[in-house]
Amino acid sequence: MKHILSRHTDIGLLLVRLAIAGSFIAHGLQKFPLISMTTAPQMMPMPLFLLMKFLAIAEPVAGIALIVGILVRTASLCLSIIMIGAIGLKIFLFQIGYAAPGGYELDCLLLASSILLMLHGPGKIAIERFVARNAKNA
Repeated sequence: MKHILSRHTDIGLLLVRLAIAGSFIAHGLQKFPLISMTTAPQMMPMPLFLLMKFLAIAEPVAGIALIVGILVRTASLCLSIIMIGAIGLKIFLFQIGYAAPGGYELDCLLLASSILLMLHGPGKIAIERFVARNAKNA
């Protein structure tokens, strides 16, 4: 017998998508002023500066894909890679602890949530499912 809440799995997946998307869009937009800069801010190595410029675009685009529900597995894979990189930077370069201020606790939650969506998919409340269903009927 199915649990009564199992009928609402798709609502749960939608909420996870929206929560992750909100975080990545917000953090991507914080980096957005870097796009117009031609030189790295003081104390920021050039490779990190170029990475931040890339993330200023990639994070909001992936977030929008999650909200809309299209290419969710691909967007989640990209976000997972981004989070693995962010966690690695915090551990090895900045030497910040898990729950320390600026630590990687939230990063681990975003990574786990992104992996969930990558493995499970968007659920039924997604444009991706609507398009796939219409393609089968055509």
